[in-house]
Amino acid sequence: MHAQGNSTFSGFPEQSGYYSWAELRLLSTSLGLPCSLLVDCIPSEIVNRDPLISTKVLLRLLDMGYFTAPLHFTFCMKSGIYNIKVIAKCLDLLDSRSLSFNAIREANVAFSAYEHMDQKGMKTDRHTLTRCLKMCGMAVSPKQLSAYLTQRMNSRAEAGRIQLYEFLELLVLCEPRDMIPPRDGRVSSTAKTPRDVYELDDMRSLLATPDEKLALQLNQRIQQHERWMFPRENDKLLRTPILHKENMRKYLKEAWRSSHQADAVSPHASYDKSPEKWTLVTPVPHLTCRCYTPKQITPILSEEELEATRREKDNLQYEIETLAERSAWQLNWKMDYYIPGYRERTAARPKSGVEQSFLID
Repeated sequence: MHAQGNSTFSGFPEQSGYYSWAELRLLSTSLGLPCSLLVDCIPSEIVNRDPLISTKVLLRLLDMGYFTAPLHFTFCMKSGIYNIKVIAKCLDLLDSRSLSFNAIREANVAFSAYEHMDQKGMKTDRHTLTRCLKMCGMAVSPKQLSAYLTQRMNSRAEAGRIQLYEFLELLVLCEPRDMIPPRDGRVSSTAKTPRDVYELDDMRSLLATPDEKLALQLNQRIQQHERWMFPRENDKLLRTPILHKENMRKYLKEAWRSSHQADAVSPHASYDKSPEKWTLVTPVPHLTCRCYTPKQITPILSEEELEATRREKDNLQYEIETLAERSAWQLNWKMDYYIPGYRERTAARPKSGVEQSFLID
């Protein structure tokens, strides 16, 4: 009983790969399920016979469907297959002592708080994941978080969402926030550079929030760690190395020998074949031209608006040119209305020199 109490206090199973019935009840409570649900799903002959149950037996029972029906949309809005994946991931993390029972409980509470209302998972944007990890008391560098999300992009059950079993796996990459020592960005009043120049405080770090400072500190730590790591085969930075003179000569000799051996073995080899010519090609980086390229500017007025303006201008010009004639015609029409026969008398009367000069002007 003393050892079991220490195991419960530490938050991990007492024996790796084996679980007591009390530890299974603790796991069930950590996932927000009834206390005895996991134990009740196990056949009674196993419970009455053995005080412990191994992880292999639990996984076999999960695959055989002993837990599917009791967990299918009963105590949470999740299917039985979803809950089985969560339990299997918890068993894996507990066996490797990556997460404790308490960490699983906090992760379940935080995930339930930030999960979307449609119960299809939590959104994979950086702000939501960072807040959820902060609720668990954990932190991860933004660079490492982006790499994890990109790596798991094709294996997600729902696009743009992360499930609880994937979130538990993400917690393994994190570290407790209280274990990260805070770093003050201020410099002393007499600090100098190697060139005997006084150092100044970085105002960006002084004006940043505590979460932004922590993210910057974790990113810098990841960059320093990657500096001392050997490049991997699938690393994008890996390129074909440029051969030096001696290595190139050795490489050409081996290639020439292998080609002649292949010709000697082949029955269709031609003896008058001309020797192959080898050319070393050195990759040259593509130089981008910084020439000015004019951008296409959208016109302020369309063609229809220009045509309407041109039409209004022509109408206005026509009204200006015919103003005198239209005014005279309107005057004659009104005078003929009030004095019948005025137009005939005016047309028959000879015009004076003043009127003619006025009309000419």
